[in-house]
Amino acid sequence: MQNNKLSVRLFGQPIGILELDNKGRLHFNYLSNATMSISLSLPSSEQAFDHKHCHRFFKSLLPQNDNILNSISKILEIEPNNTFDFLRLMGQDCVGALSFHLLCSEIEDKQTSPLKGEIISDKELAHRLGYLCEIPMLVNEEGRRALLPGLQSKVAVCLIDNQIAVPSKGCFSTHILKFPARHAKDLIDNEYFCMRLASRLGLHVCAVEMRKIQKTNTLLIKRYDREICGNIVKHYHQEDFCQALGVLPSRKLEVDGGPGFVHCFSLLQKANIPAIDRNHFMRMIFFNYLIGNTQGHAKNISLLYLSPRYFQLAPFYDISSILDDASNMAMKIGDDFFMKAIKSRNWQILCTQIGYSYPAFKQLAQEMLDVLLESAKIEHKLMEEEGKETDFVDELIKFLKKNIQQVEKMLNFR
Repeated sequence: MQNNKLSVRLFGQPIGILELDNKGRLHFNYLSNATMSISLSLPSSEQAFDHKHCHRFFKSLLPQNDNILNSISKILEIEPNNTFDFLRLMGQDCVGALSFHLLCSEIEDKQTSPLKGEIISDKELAHRLGYLCEIPMLVNEEGRRALLPGLQSKVAVCLIDNQIAVPSKGCFSTHILKFPARHAKDLIDNEYFCMRLASRLGLHVCAVEMRKIQKTNTLLIKRYDREICGNIVKHYHQEDFCQALGVLPSRKLEVDGGPGFVHCFSLLQKANIPAIDRNHFMRMIFFNYLIGNTQGHAKNISLLYLSPRYFQLAPFYDISSILDDASNMAMKIGDDFFMKAIKSRNWQILCTQIGYSYPAFKQLAQEMLDVLLESAKIEHKLMEEEGKETDFVDELIKFLKKNIQQVEKMLNFR
C-alpha cells in the first residue's frame, strides 16, 4: 500500500493523484483522461503541479484556526501542519464534490448520495457541546470524519426529518452546525441576524436557522454545494476565491498580500453570466460596508460550478458585524481599507478600477439605503416574537441608523 499517494476524486471519480515526497512537499498530477479541472488555478491542461502551486489549493480545505488544527491533530496523531495527512484521514467529505482516498479504495460514482445518518438528540449534542467547541469533529459508525475549512468551530451534519444527524457511510453532509466562540458569545446571534437581513434585502445568501441546544444558541447553515431532493443528496463542485486565484489562506486579506476587488471582479468576468454576478457582488460589498462586516475576504467568497465548464458566484456566507467603523475592511474600497476614511471618491475609484458604472452603483446604493433600516426592524421584531435574544441586534440597529445617515450624506442623497 502506498501511504504517500492519494486518489483525488471529483464526484467519486478519480481525477488525479496527490503525492507527498520525502521532503514533505506536495505534488499533484491529473490523470490523462481528466476532463474537468478541480480549480481555475490548477487547470487540467497543464497536468502536473509542484508544491508551490498545488499546496495553496489543498491547504484551503483545512481549518484555518491553529487551536482547532492542534486539537484535531493530537487526536489523529499527526502533525498540525501536515496537509496530506489531514486529507488522508478526513478528506472523504470535503467542501464541494472533492474527496480523497487511498489508491486501493473502491471507486463509487458520487454525483448523488442517499440521505442517511445517525440522528443525534439535543441532549446528546448538549453533552458534546463543550468538546465540539474545542475540537469540532463528529465521527460516524465507520470512523469517517468530515473536513471543513475556516476559523470558527463548526461540524458537518445532515438534516433528516428536521433532526440533526451524523452522515453515514456513502452520505455527504448537507448542513453546517456552527457553535458560539468563547471570545465572542454574540457571534451566533450576530451572524443569524446579518444573514437574515441580507436575505430580506434580496442578497443571495445561505439559508440559516438558529437552534437552541438546551441553553446554547447554535447556527444551522444549509450548504450551497448540496441539494436535497427527497432522500437523495446532489453534490456540486465549488472553490473559494483564494483557491481560484492560487493564494494561500493565510493571505486571504488584501493587506496581507491577498486578493482585492479588482482580482475578484476580474475572476467574475469568466462566470457563466458575468453581469449578474458582478451586480450581486457589488451589492454585497455595499451591504458589508453598511453593517460593518470586516471579514469579506477571499476565503468568504466562493464559486459554484453548475457544470464542468460553467460557474457562478456562490451564495454568500459568514456575514456578521463588528459594530465598529474604526476598523479596516478586508479589501480596499478604492484606495483605502479604513471604514471611517471611505468617501464618495473611494466608491468612484473602485467603480473605475473594476469597470462598474458609478451611476449604477449609486442607484443600487440608494435602493438599499431606502429599505435597510426598516428591514432590520422587521427582523428584530421576528426575533422577539420567536423568543430570541435581541441585545446584540439592538446595538446593531443603532449602528446601522448612524451609518445610514453618514452614507446618505456622503453620497449626496440628503
